[in-house]
Amino acid sequence: MDETANFLRDWWPIAVCMVGLVGWFFRLESRAMANGDDIKREGIERGNAIAAMELRIERTRREDLEQRKQDRDDTNRILSDVQSDIKQLLRQISK
Repeated sequence: MDETANFLRDWWPIAVCMVGLVGWFFRLESRAMANGDDIKREGIERGNAIAAMELRIERTRREDLEQRKQDRDDTNRILSDVQSDIKQLLRQISK
């Protein structure tokens, strides 16, 4: 009994330290896993946000190209009208 008491008295701080260290390790590991899950989730969310932005940019670009084509057609029509008006004026002057 005396040897057991001496053994416990000498080694109990080390045993408590080891139990605490193991508990701290499991806590640290669970926190690391949770952080890893958070990083994966945020990566997915950012990927989805980037995809949505790319779709909006693509749609806006398509609308801009359509508007530019329409504006160019309008400009060409106006220039054609001006050209025909100038030709008509030149014919009138040359008569």
